[in-house]
Parts: sequence; C-alpha cells; structure tokens
Amino acid sequence: MKPKKLQVPVVGTEPHQPSSPPFKFPRREFGKKNVVKRSFLPQWFQRWPWLHYCEDMDAAFCFICVKAYSENKLNSVSNLETTYITSGYTDGKDACVQFPNHESSRYISPPGFPRRRKAPRRFEEGDAESVFPETPEDYYRPIYFEALDLITTSITDRFNRPGYNVFHNVQNLILKAVQGLDYEAELKCVANFYTTDFNYELLRTQLEILRANFTPNQTSVKITDVTEFFKAMTPVQRELLSEVCQLFQLLLVIPATNAVSERSFSALRRVKTYLCLTMAQDRLNHIMTLHIYRGLTDDLSLIESANRFIHGSDHTEQIFGKFVATDIKKCD
Repeated sequence: MKPKKLQVPVVGTEPHQPSSPPFKFPRREFGKKNVVKRSFLPQWFQRWPWLHYCEDMDAAFCFICVKAYSENKLNSVSNLETTYITSGYTDGKDACVQFPNHESSRYISPPGFPRRRKAPRRFEEGDAESVFPETPEDYYRPIYFEALDLITTSITDRFNRPGYNVFHNVQNLILKAVQGLDYEAELKCVANFYTTDFNYELLRTQLEILRANFTPNQTSVKITDVTEFFKAMTPVQRELLSEVCQLFQLLLVIPATNAVSERSFSALRRVKTYLCLTMAQDRLNHIMTLHIYRGLTDDLSLIESANRFIHGSDHTEQIFGKFVATDIKKCD
C-alpha cells in the first residue's frame, strides 16, 4: 500500500527568515504549574541557515528536507523526521540540541564496510590469510584517490591537446596585441603551425595597427570586443588588416570540441542528397552553417535580413522599398 502523502508548507527558492525587527516573533506559554514563555530566536538563522520559519504556524522547518520531500526525493527514506517537514519545531527549549542532531543526521548513514568476500582459491598466492581494511576510511580511501586521479587525468587530457593549444595561441595572440602586451611567443607558435599561410612581417605590422584602435594598456578587452570591432569595419578597412582578418576568421571557425565537427558530418548526408548534387561549394557551406546552428537561425529577424538584402543596391531598393512587420503577417 502506498504511504499517504504528508502535508508540507509551501517553500520558495530560499528559506524564509524574517528579521526582528520589524517582525516580532510571538511568545508561547509552556508548562502547567510553572508557566514559561518562549519564542523563536532570530540569531538561530545565522547558526543554522537551513531553518525555514512559517509565520502562520509559528514553527521552524528544515528547508532542505521540505524541498526534497515536495520533489519526491525522500520516498525511499524510512526514518523521516516529520517534525521538521510537517508540524514544525515550536519548542525552543532544546533547540541548541535538536537542531544540531537534525543537521548531523540528514538521513545519511555513516560509511560502512561492504560484505566481506574471500577471494577464490585460484587467485590466492601462498598460504597467507586474506587482508581486509580495519576501518571504513581505509577501505574507501583508495577508491576516492582513484576517482580523483581519474578526474585530474581527464581534465589534463582535455586541455593538453594540439588543437586546443593552437586555439589558445591564436586567441592570446589577438588579445595580447590589442592589450599592448608582448605576443612574440604566440606569434612564433602560430608561425610554426600555419607556416606559409601568412605573411608574418605583414601580420606583425597589422597587429600594431590593430593595437592603435584600442585604448593603450586596456587589459579588460575580450574577444567579443574585437569581434564587434571587425563587424563595424567596412570591406575596404578590412583589406587594410587582411592578415589579421584571416587570422581572426580561423579563430572563429576552429571548433573548441569535436562535437560541432561530428554534427556537421552527420548533417551533410541530410543536406546534400542524391537529388541535390549540383549544389556549389559556397552554397553548401552556407546551408550547412544554417543547419548546424539552428538555434541562432531561428532567432534571426526576417525583416532585418530582408531590408539588409534590399539596401544592397539601389535597384532592389527601388523595386521592393522597405519591409515592415505587417508584411510578414500578410504572407501568413
């Protein structure tokens, strides 16, 4: 039989912890003969940040437990402390004892030994007895170290790849040139990798010209700022920085991971089929870019794209005029 769902208070993204003043915590009477009045103390919020105070019930709850229970994450827990989930804690007498006990439990049992299994005789060497760890810490310590070694090795392998080093050197070359720093080491690495693809004396000169267009010793320049700078340039101005533009284009098309490249190969069969083989290379590249980055494609403004195409020449501007938002609705 499925257990009955408990009624829990409604909580938000953070525990409710009113400050006093302006909120005044009510005082309750405890005892029959010797009546004692006690109230919730606001300094408990600083000592136990997980406390959630319900003003309607004048009770304290465990925000973590209530949140987990409302999201059905405590269904497998048998020893629920319902006081901190449903009714709330109202007796402030033993709060300094009850709250730490609940904080230390959190339904997590201490680590223990798994079932001891003796190795099969065919795997044993000699007559020595099997050795078992004496404490749970001795048992789990090599397991934790193995996990940490695996994590550090994976991170090291991820960032110590030739492709990532090329990407890092190209980006640092542009950023250091803009920031007015020494970029000779990065330029040497780029020259060793791309060899004859660039005129490096001309590239060095154009990097100095690029530096003059930014504030000297401005270390807060990001690669997005350089991107906006090149977008604002006219085609004639880009010709003056042809080598830098080519280097920046390489930076933008180098994939940071292999996922983009793998998706492009998978999508190629869907775009270029047996019924569509006469497509030119430029058109294929443009369609593949739109297909792979569908999220960015969907965010494009059709009105802005159409007006940009129309304003490309006086002839098309005289024929089509200017598109507005109502023209899209007419087409629908």
